[in-house]
Amino acid sequence: MTLLDPAELRRLYWDEGLTITQVARRLHTAEQRVLATMDAHDIPRRPRGKRPATVPLTEIVRSYTVDGRTIKETAHACGLTYSAVQQALAQHAIPPTLASRSVADHL
Repeated sequence: MTLLDPAELRRLYWDEGLTITQVARRLHTAEQRVLATMDAHDIPRRPRGKRPATVPLTEIVRSYTVDGRTIKETAHACGLTYSAVQQALAQHAIPPTLASRSVADHL
């Protein structure tokens, strides 16, 4: 099995604060592969338990703009509420897409 780039794993896991599951999804691989690479390169894991209340803005923006998700889909993908994603986007002057507006109109 080819291991993943440890520097990329450190960046995603520690700098961006993604979970193991989110890292695996981002890299299109299995969680077990992420864990094996982390173990092989002595990348420490965060304590288990509740995830920090904040999600990095980069994750919200990537999900919404790059992946083309609606606000509702971005909220689900990031483990946030719809309004938390709306607020994060508004604070950074990222306009809602027409698809997201239509979802908001029907909630």
